[in-house]
Parts: sequence; C-alpha cells; structure tokens
Amino acid sequence: LTVGEMISLQIENSIGQTVFSMGENNSSPDWKKEITLKDVSGGVYLLQITAGESYIRKKIFVLQ
Repeated sequence: LTVGEMISLQIENSIGQTVFSMGENNSSPDWKKEITLKDVSGGVYLLQITAGESYIRKKIFVLQ
C-alpha cells in the first residue's frame, strides 16, 4: 500500500446488495481498519478491498 492512496471497502450479501461501504486515504503502510457489522444478519458475505488498481475479494462469515 502506498501512503496517501485511497482504500475502499465494500461488503455485499449473497444476492449482491451492498450492506457496508467506506473509503479513506491510507495514512500508514501498515493500514488496519476495524468495522462493526451489528446491523447485518448472520451469514456469508463478500468483502472487497480496493487500493489503486489492486483489489482482493474474500468471503467472510458474520455470526450474530
């Protein structure tokens, strides 16, 4: 990650609806972000993190 680069997070449910979205400028090479998903139901979601032209998509499990 490059300091000052825009990072965006998006979480989608199993039917492709966005349930969480945010973006911020990276202020550290060791960027970390803690998010709370208290308003979403338990289940499987898709997390996408984008920084510049790079991205990663991972399945996440939310337990309620």
